[in-house]
Amino acid sequence: WVPGPLRRALAPFIVDPLFHARLDASSVQIQEALISACAGLRDRSMLHVACANKHTREGVVLSVLGDDLARCLAHPPVVATAAAPCSSAAASSAASTSKAEMATASTARTADELGDAAMPAAEKPALPEADDSDGADPTNEVSIESRSCSAVIRDIREKTFKIGPSGFQNGESDILDRALEKLSAELYSDDAHYILELVQNSDDNKYNPGVAVPRLSFHLSSTEILVVNNEAGFTEADVRALCNVGSSTKAKAVGFIGHKGIGFKSCFGVSDEPAIHSNGFHFHLDAKHKIVPHEIPPKDVPKAVKKHAKETCICLPFNKKTLTKTPMVSSKFGDLTPILLLFLKKLRQLTVVDAISDTMRDMRRVDKASGVVELHVNDEVRRFAVEKLTVPVPQQVARYPGLASTTELALAIPIPDEGETADGDLSTYPVFSFLPVQPYGFRCILQADFLLTSGREAITDAVWNQWLVAQVPEVFLRAVETAKQPCSPLAIQLLLDSVPLENELHSIFRHTGKEILRRLQGSECLPIEDDEGHSWAKPSQVVVGSSLLLDVIPSSMLERFLGKHYLRQDVTLGDSLAKSLAVGPLRAQDLVVLLENAGRAQALQGLGVGWVARWLLLFHQAWKAEARRDPKAPHLSHSSSEGHGGGGGSLPPSLPPDLKRRLEAVPFLPLGGAVGCWGALDGGRVFFPLRAKYSPETSEAFEVFADELRLLDAALEESLEDQPAARATVHRTLQLLGVHALTEHLVLADHILPRLQSPEVLRAVCLDPAVVTSLEAPVAGA
Repeated sequence: WVPGPLRRALAPFIVDPLFHARLDASSVQIQEALISACAGLRDRSMLHVACANKHTREGVVLSVLGDDLARCLAHPPVVATAAAPCSSAAASSAASTSKAEMATASTARTADELGDAAMPAAEKPALPEADDSDGADPTNEVSIESRSCSAVIRDIREKTFKIGPSGFQNGESDILDRALEKLSAELYSDDAHYILELVQNSDDNKYNPGVAVPRLSFHLSSTEILVVNNEAGFTEADVRALCNVGSSTKAKAVGFIGHKGIGFKSCFGVSDEPAIHSNGFHFHLDAKHKIVPHEIPPKDVPKAVKKHAKETCICLPFNKKTLTKTPMVSSKFGDLTPILLLFLKKLRQLTVVDAISDTMRDMRRVDKASGVVELHVNDEVRRFAVEKLTVPVPQQVARYPGLASTTELALAIPIPDEGETADGDLSTYPVFSFLPVQPYGFRCILQADFLLTSGREAITDAVWNQWLVAQVPEVFLRAVETAKQPCSPLAIQLLLDSVPLENELHSIFRHTGKEILRRLQGSECLPIEDDEGHSWAKPSQVVVGSSLLLDVIPSSMLERFLGKHYLRQDVTLGDSLAKSLAVGPLRAQDLVVLLENAGRAQALQGLGVGWVARWLLLFHQAWKAEARRDPKAPHLSHSSSEGHGGGGGSLPPSLPPDLKRRLEAVPFLPLGGAVGCWGALDGGRVFFPLRAKYSPETSEAFEVFADELRLLDAALEESLEDQPAARATVHRTLQLLGVHALTEHLVLADHILPRLQSPEVLRAVCLDPAVVTSLEAPVAGA
């Protein structure tokens, strides 16, 4: 199917790297290998058609093509069908090949036949086991100690690329150029991504134990970029991987720049001859062949490189196109945000020395305790609380099936400076895909390996992105768990301030806010008051306290009689978030339940008369707030104009019947006088205490019934003597609950007329039987 010479020419660059790439290299390497092979195949083969049909918008070739390519290149089908057209060069070369190769060169199958036919399992090539090491074959690796750096470069040129004294042999250059032509056109169109790729490579590099701060610096001039990294240095395996299409010494990655991460070869977007100086290696690549190394003699090593002899230096002399737009190059480096350091694993310092704009930015990351990270940019310092989550990637959504099995999401919450408001401009933070994309409504920085539109201006609605978005709530939940150990009030407050509300997010994240809130509602995500200050509860079990509420209902009483807890006093929960999380205030019904449970526990008497007065204030506020549907009043704000008085405005005319019946049955009213006990409203009419406004005669008449009247203990209202507004509120509340002022009419109706109903009494006071008879009916009616 593939002509023998072409197959042999492609094999060193495609087949072996592809076998490794399918198991332990990055997705980009599969992409490079497939594109290279596709460019090299001349016939209208199955692979050509498959690439045309299955190539995605982002330029990702499905991994199934890797199976097809490896199978066809390693075991070309031998079928007795009509021969396909073949070049004369291929045919002549086929004559000198083995019989199998001759049969291959002279036979072909159509694209549809090859696409539909499955190779028997016995004919499939055995793939090597996955290797999570550096990706190099240890049996072929030769240490630098046993071979000079120059010898390594010569070996690559002579044995890998068949480059002799007179250049390429047997036309390998033409084949290689065709194989890399599409690679150049497809992958090197974004001339800014080389910056991120260099940052990624530096973060992946190994650093010697003595290196305290892994550092990467960019030195821009009008003619070139010098990149300096204090890593351990290139090894022979690194050099060989760089000089190959589809090979790498990197182990499986969790994803960094995704399908935009096009390897070191992205540097060809700005330079035709990128040069590497590291650990004794001095060589450059060229824009034509891209992977063929050219040794740099010691005398030609730049002076700037010699100043960093113990570090890795990459020189990128600008190509003609880049020389015409150096201000744009400078602006691209200006976009390099220090926030990128938050999401790196090793690199801790980025420096940009820009002679084009005459600026210098030194960006450093300093890790502090409790997950706090400081970003220093020259003399400015910003702090962030960072949470990272690594999640397994299901194969059904994986962008590159069979490769990266995990991906990482990160949450960075800005910590305001002292004196700065916590809610300042947090909503302006964009979502990151290793560089800022655009704001989507988050009040924190969300980072993930999102697929972006070609201009990086938005996140696409690809299945991969939808799956990533579905993982975002879990990052918030993980941040809650991190804040619990240890319980940090600062971390808790920052997290609560960053929780998005239901309608705050938009586009692909439009349902994320609702899901985050739903997940938080079902988790113990709010810190509560307790003796040790380390307890958490679900939002439905939490009450936002105030000075009055805490004074009337201590934490122990709230937990004992209602099963609820107070939010920690050093943590603030905004009204909107409290409503979204269903963190309810104490409603009138809650207060009645508390009163019922306290009454059953015989605890009311021990609480005292003054406690009942303050409970009535709370009940008044809750009752009125519910009637007005005021979302703020139930939280009993410290700034309330009513204060502890709870006055201002009249109460609704009546309670719901069920609530009123329950309250009337609770013996919570202290009764004075001869009764001297605690009574309920359904046990008989309750009167306010005797007042000075009564005339002496009336007071004396009332005293006759003192043993029978259920008078409210005067101490109830007197406990609020120094709070006139509160006292008036309590009085009105008692009136609406059914407590009456003592009047002659009520005494007559409750105590005198019932006695006159007795015929014996009537006959005793009235001798005329007709009068007794005439009085019985009205009295009974009364």
